[in-house]
Amino acid sequence: MRIKLSAIRLFAVFFLLLSGVSCSDSLDLPDTPPQEPETDTAKSLTLVYMMAENSLSSYAKKDIDEMMVAASSVPDDGKLLVFIDDNKLPRIYHIHADGGTAVCDTVYRFENDFCSSDTTAMRVVFDWVYENYPADSLNLIMWSHGSGWVNGTMQHAPMQKSIGVDNERNSAYSNNTMRAIEMNELADFLCTQPMPVQMLMFDACFMQTVETMFELRNSAKWILASPAEIPGDGAPYDKIMEALFSVPFNAHAVMEGYYRQYENDRFGVLLSLVDCSAIEEFANTTALFVPTLFDRANVINHASLFSYLPGGYFINSVAYYPDYTDINSVMKEYLAPADYDMWKISLDKVVVNALASDSWFSAPHRSVYMVDRNDYCGLSMYIPRDSEAFKNYNIDFATTQWYRYTGWEAAGW
Repeated sequence: MRIKLSAIRLFAVFFLLLSGVSCSDSLDLPDTPPQEPETDTAKSLTLVYMMAENSLSSYAKKDIDEMMVAASSVPDDGKLLVFIDDNKLPRIYHIHADGGTAVCDTVYRFENDFCSSDTTAMRVVFDWVYENYPADSLNLIMWSHGSGWVNGTMQHAPMQKSIGVDNERNSAYSNNTMRAIEMNELADFLCTQPMPVQMLMFDACFMQTVETMFELRNSAKWILASPAEIPGDGAPYDKIMEALFSVPFNAHAVMEGYYRQYENDRFGVLLSLVDCSAIEEFANTTALFVPTLFDRANVINHASLFSYLPGGYFINSVAYYPDYTDINSVMKEYLAPADYDMWKISLDKVVVNALASDSWFSAPHRSVYMVDRNDYCGLSMYIPRDSEAFKNYNIDFATTQWYRYTGWEAAGW
C-alpha cells in the first residue's frame, strides 16, 4: 500500500512544470528515437524501478519531475536511470544535466507491455541496464504499493501484495494484480546480480518489517524503508539526490533528506535504516527468547503494543493486513529488564537510524495516529494469533525464513 492522498483530499498534488526541466514530453512517449546508451563504467548507479501501472501512476510523473529538478546533483561519474511501467508502455529514462539543463532521455522503449511486478520481467530490465550502464555499485529504489512480508498471492485476499502492483491493463486506476514480487523472490534475484546493491530503498508502504529485513539480509548493505504507510508523494527526490551519490556513500543523509520533507506534517512519515551486516546477530539474539516469550499458550495483549496499523485491516471480517507491531514495543513489554537490555543492544546494531514525525496517516483507517516515541524503533513484526481471520497469515508466516530461524515452531506456531 501507498497512501493515495488525492483520492481522500488530504493533499493537493503539485507537479513541477518548470521550463527546461519537465519530463512530460518523455512521459508522453514522443516520436524522437531512443538515445544511445553510454557503456563507460560509472562509479555509482541509482536505478528507480517504478511499478506504477496502478493508482499511483500520476505520482510517478511528479517524482520524475523532482529528479529532473535535481539532475545537476548527479555527478559525472554517476548515473540516474528510471524504469517506469505506468499506463503507457514500459521504458527506461536516463536523467542527467547537459550544460546546466536537465535532460530526460528515453534510452530504451519496450515494444510490448509486460508485468513489471514479476522478477522474470525485472531480470530483462536489469540485464539491459547492466549491459548498457555498468557501474561499480547500485542504489536500487523499489517504487510502488507494498505490504512487506505479507504474501501478495494469498487466495483469500487478492488485493494484497508484497511489493509491486501491475494491473496488466495499462490502467492508471486499478490496483488489482495477479502478480507481486515476494520477498524471497526479490532476495534470490538480487543475490544473483553482478552489481552489488549498496542501498535498497523501498518507496512503498509497510516494507520495513523484520520478516522482510531478514529475507533480504544478503541482498544489500543498507535497507531504507518505512514500517508504516507513506504519503502518496513518497520520497522527495529533489531533496535526496545529492545524498544518493555521496562519496563516501551516506545512507543516513538519504533518509534524513526524505524525513525532513514530512517532519512537521501531521500526515508525516516514519522511516528506519537497517545495517544488513548486523541482521543475523539480531536474529540469533531474538531466537533466545521466541520459544518461551511467544509460546502459543501465552496471552499477548495486542492493544497495549505500539502498532503501525492498529487492529489490522478487515473487510467482511477477513484480514487484508495485520497490525504490523513495532518489535521494540513487544520486547520491551514482555522481556525481563536485563534480557531486554541485552536484546536492545542487538536491535541498535541493526536499526542504526529511526526517524518519525509526531504522527502519520493511515488510509485504511482514515485516521491520524500519534507516534509512541518510548516504543518506536521503525521495525515491525508479525505476532501469530489463534483467530480464524489470521489463519492464512499464520500459514504464510510459517514459510518465512524469520519464522524458521528464530524458533517460532518451538513456540507452537
